[in-house]
Order: sequence, then structure tokens, then C-alpha cells
Amino acid sequence: MSDSARYRLNEPQVIGEVLEGELVLVHFASGCYYSLRETGADVCNLLLAGCSIGETAAALADHHALPVDRMLADTRAFVGQLLAEQLLIATTPADAADGNVGPVAAAYSPPKLEKYDDMADQLLLDPIHEIDQSGWPIRDAA
Repeated sequence: MSDSARYRLNEPQVIGEVLEGELVLVHFASGCYYSLRETGADVCNLLLAGCSIGETAAALADHHALPVDRMLADTRAFVGQLLAEQLLIATTPADAADGNVGPVAAAYSPPKLEKYDDMADQLLLDPIHEIDQSGWPIRDAA
């Protein structure tokens, strides 16, 4: 994984929403949902705004007054987790990152991905994730 790599949400399989500073991601194919708080939410929000891994690490280093090498290592490891869970996918370079997005966590802690599968059965039964432009649910041809 390159420090200049850029990523986007793995839509339509994954959706995300910020709720009171927490980024919640739902992966419809697995039925799992994920919680990203503090630094984890900052990293993901920066990536989704068009920042590369290197730019994300630099923003974290500047915001928390910490060495960029440490931020790069933590960011790379975290992005590896997001990719392994198929929450993010690589995208082409953006023209420029959104300058209105930046880290907001008060204190630094290594980004953490919390995974929950307690509602997987219910999410997998819900036909809402089987939607296309013609409507839902999509029924398999019998």
C-alpha cells in the first residue's frame, strides 16, 4: 500500500454515517457494522474527503504535534484493517482533498476499528440492501 494511495467507501455494499462524532459503517454483504471513534473517525473522514494515506498522517501529526513517522505507521495499519474488512476500496487520485475536513479528536490514540456482528442475521434478512435503480427488493429469478 502506497502512501499516495487514495480510497473511497465500498459503495453500495457499505454505507456510513456520523452520529455524535462516531463514524458508523454498515457492510450489507456481511451484516456487520463498525464503529470508528476519535482518531479512527478522523482517519476515515480524511480518507473519504480525498486525502491520501500520507496526507492523512501529516494532518494527524500536525494536529496532535506528534512525529509523522508514527502517524504513518498507525494510519497504514488502520487502512489495512479497513481494506481487509472490505469497507474501503482504492480509487483514482482526487484533484484535491476537501480542505474543510481535518482531525478533531482532542487526544491521540491509535485508530481503532470496532466490529459488531450481533445484528448480522437481521441485516442480512433485510431486503433494503438488495436495491437497484428500479427499486427494491431485487428478487432472484427462480
